[in-house]
Amino acid sequence: MTCRVSYLCCISLAVMLVSGCGPSKKTGPKEETVAKPAKVQPAKAPGLTIQVSYSVLADVLHLVEGVSLWQPGMAKIYFRSFEDIFGLDGVDRRALKKFAFARSELEERYNKSRPRPVFNSPFGPEGMFPSAFVSLVEQFWERVLAAGQPAAVTRSLSGVMEPADAESVARALKRLAPRAGELIGQHGKYSKETKELNRLLHLEQVSHLLSAMSRFAWAEGSSLHFKVHPVWAPAEADFEAVAYGDRILVSLPDGKPIGPNQAALVVHEIGRRLLVRLPAEKKALFSMRFIETAGFTRPPFALVEGVLDALSHGLAGPLMAAGPEDVPLWPGDGSRKKFAEALTPLVRKYLAEGKRMDGVFAIKAAHVHFEANPPRPADFINGAMVIAEDRALKPFKSQVVRWTVWKFPPSKRYNYVRKFEQNPGRSVLLLLTPTQLKNIPSRFKGVDDLLEGLEQAVDYLKRGKPVLITVPRESRGYFFILAARNPSGMKRLAKAFFALKNIPTVPVVAE
Repeated sequence: MTCRVSYLCCISLAVMLVSGCGPSKKTGPKEETVAKPAKVQPAKAPGLTIQVSYSVLADVLHLVEGVSLWQPGMAKIYFRSFEDIFGLDGVDRRALKKFAFARSELEERYNKSRPRPVFNSPFGPEGMFPSAFVSLVEQFWERVLAAGQPAAVTRSLSGVMEPADAESVARALKRLAPRAGELIGQHGKYSKETKELNRLLHLEQVSHLLSAMSRFAWAEGSSLHFKVHPVWAPAEADFEAVAYGDRILVSLPDGKPIGPNQAALVVHEIGRRLLVRLPAEKKALFSMRFIETAGFTRPPFALVEGVLDALSHGLAGPLMAAGPEDVPLWPGDGSRKKFAEALTPLVRKYLAEGKRMDGVFAIKAAHVHFEANPPRPADFINGAMVIAEDRALKPFKSQVVRWTVWKFPPSKRYNYVRKFEQNPGRSVLLLLTPTQLKNIPSRFKGVDDLLEGLEQAVDYLKRGKPVLITVPRESRGYFFILAARNPSGMKRLAKAFFALKNIPTVPVVAE
């Protein structure tokens, strides 16, 4: 699908005031009423600079990572291309194998260091946003590039890797560097490409766009310096960009011209690094507000990628293009493209008015996502409150590999109404037996919609039918009432629950 953003919509940011809130949904949670924020002026340019330069070591390390296949499931494009051109002997393979072990060990250590979620921050202290924590992987890349040459890598990695692992990295780089140099030399160290990429990223309107984005991400006034390094890629590789700290690598597939495609990806990653600067509590809040309405799917986080896609391909891409045929294609799968395109007017409006990202934006974006990609009931499981005993919960655990919930079983004397008041947008899963259905309503006094749903569930159980009743919460999220007489009935309900493609508006019976 090609970008359909009008060029007339991409003139001065200061006059692009287009509403980005999609139509209100009829079956989902009610949208909060909020006061319209006062209009503010576009942000003045902060100390944001972009340096596009070629780095031999960045190119070599990027190539070695691709050829080593250090991560399970990696595409073999780099490996096959390098082997076709140069071949790999036994010494090469042993060096690459040791590099892969060291690199995967680094990733594993990083994943173990990530903070565990808690009830008040079920998606971590920074939510689902890119973290401000400088990871071991970022340190690894920074240290290798700072070394300047493969021979100095072992010492440069001191404190980041074990000496033996650092030596394995250095050995692999030294082993493949001469052949990588041959590939690189064919392109004259990408001087032409570097110049064109630099021109695109420093277009006046693109600079204004990034200035507004820095304010949106609460980073205005900061001194921001991004280093962009073009790197070689096989002809059949996709256009890609990746950020390691504030260094951004952008791939140049062999034989493909430089242009807005690569520049838009760089803008995408600069936007990611700006979102890193958001205060941690804001990240957690925005994540919750979005997920409470739109649900949660596996990473990448839809809100972050939607904002970045709108910035890079909805707004920056058309500014860089020489004509409609030159506009970069939207990245990602169909659902991601659909959301990004629908979200672009809202992002444009916030940037044009010089607004910061806030909870209202997250809620509006969630409604846009709800309309573009209607969620499933299962999308509200992560971070949910569960009112159930372990026996009833067991069939649900068998349906998914990993999910994070907090249990509040009926056998404990929780004040459920207070919990609901303290978490007005949190979805709640109630897995109940006939006995619990008889006794528990008294503990939900005042939550009228939920009580009506429980009465419906009782009627179905009297007829011997396991049933799912969905009740939208007043603010955001849902009460999911699942009632069955026995474990086999609850197991059938669990299967039906995870098979549903949309939020049901009528009772669902598990026959």
